Amino acid sequence: MRTALDATGSDRGRVSAREDPEEALKETHHVGRLAGLAKAIHSAERHALEGSGTGHAEADGVHLATVALGAMVTGGPTHGLVTVCRDGRPFTADDLELLRSLAARASLALSNVNLHFDMQRQAITDDLTGLASHGRFQEMLDGEMQAVRRYRYPVGLIMLEIDDFKSVNDRYGRQQGDVVLRYVAEALLKISRDVDIVARYGGEEMALILPHTDLEGTYDMAERARMAIEGLAVPHLDGRGTLQVRASMGAASSSDGNKNDLIAAADSALYVAKREGTNRTVEAVPETANVFGGE
Repeated sequence: MRTALDATGSDRGRVSAREDPEEALKETHHVGRLAGLAKAIHSAERHALEGSGTGHAEADGVHLATVALGAMVTGGPTHGLVTVCRDGRPFTADDLELLRSLAARASLALSNVNLHFDMQRQAITDDLTGLASHGRFQEMLDGEMQAVRRYRYPVGLIMLEIDDFKSVNDRYGRQQGDVVLRYVAEALLKISRDVDIVARYGGEEMALILPHTDLEGTYDMAERARMAIEGLAVPHLDGRGTLQVRASMGAASSSDGNKNDLIAAADSALYVAKREGTNRTVEAVPETANVFGGE
C-alpha cells in the first residue's frame, strides 16, 4: 500500500484481500480518509476485477486507480485489490502500468508465501487422508514422551492396519484403495478426542496417540475404532454396491517416556492380532519394557 501511494504520488487508499479462494474480498487496510468515495472505489475495483486488472474512477475532483493482484490459484480469484487516490490529477497510462508492475511483484511474493505454507502443510499432513503425516506422528509422540518423563502420566498408542488391503488394490485398483483409506481416516477422526493425534503411519497402517490414557482406555478406544471401521460401507467407484472394511489393532500404553518401546509394544500387539485372524484388537503384553499390560 505504502509503495503504491509513494510511486503514484497519492495520499490515500486501501487494500482489499481474501485469505481463501472461497471468501469474498474485504478491506484489510487503509490509509487516509476515504469518506464519500465508496461509490467511486467500488466502480474502480469492479473494473479491475472484470477488465484487464486495472480500473479508474473520479468523484468530486478525487481520482482513483485500482490494480488487481494475481490469482490465488490458477484460474481462480485474485488475492486482492490495491486502490490509490489523489486530488486533481487523473491517473495516466504510465501510472497504471507502474501499478501493474508493483502488483506483479506483490503477487510473486504472495505466491512464494503460499508455496512456503503448502510445503509446511505437506510436511505435517498426509495429502490423501488429511491425517498427520508419519513425520508429524514422530514429532508429536516425541513431545508427548517428554511430558510423560516429567509428569509420569500414561500415553496410549494404537497401531492399526487395514486387513486385506492389498487384495482391494489388486482387485479394484489403487483409486478404490485410496477411497478406502479416506473413509477409514474419516472414521478415526470422528471417534477421536480433540487431544488425540490420528496419523497415517504408512501404506494401510495408521496410528492414534492418546494422551492421559492407560492400557484399558487405549484398548477400549481401539475397539471403538475397529467397530467404526467394520461399520463402514465404502462405495465402489463404479457405483455398484459397497465394500466392507476390516482392521486389526494393537494397543499399548506407557508412562516411562520411551517412545521406541511404546511403538514396539503396539506394533507387536498388532502383529499378534493379524496372526490370530485379523479384525481384532490385542493388548500389549505386560512384560514389554515398562508398558502397562492387562490380565
